[in-house]
Amino acid sequence: VIVTNNAFSILYSTDGGKTWPDVRNLSGAESRLWSVLNVLVLTPMLPAEHQWDTIVLDEADSCLDAPSIQALTHYLVPRLCKMRRKVVVITPNPPAEFLEGARAAHIPSRTTCVVRTGNQSVLEEL
Repeated sequence: VIVTNNAFSILYSTDGGKTWPDVRNLSGAESRLWSVLNVLVLTPMLPAEHQWDTIVLDEADSCLDAPSIQALTHYLVPRLCKMRRKVVVITPNPPAEFLEGARAAHIPSRTTCVVRTGNQSVLEEL
């Protein structure tokens, strides 16, 4: 982390410290994981009256490769579930990875699907 009077930069390295790019230059997939990681790390620092009981991840798995989906579903989301009563994952993909991660972490979960007929949408439990 580099902090000056006019700037705040967070640097990272994936090559053992040879290069240190700024997180503002992350790829789309990396920035999605970074966003989830921020919630995981920063939420406990908030005063209790500013915390919430629900976290919504809207298509957090889009643009992710298989190892990144594995990290999201088996590491990040289960830890979010332990921090908050409700974690809502919205995904256009089959929910199997998320359910597998929840089962591995012994987190009760349920899966619903939004079914739209005309201009009415309903949730159906799967």
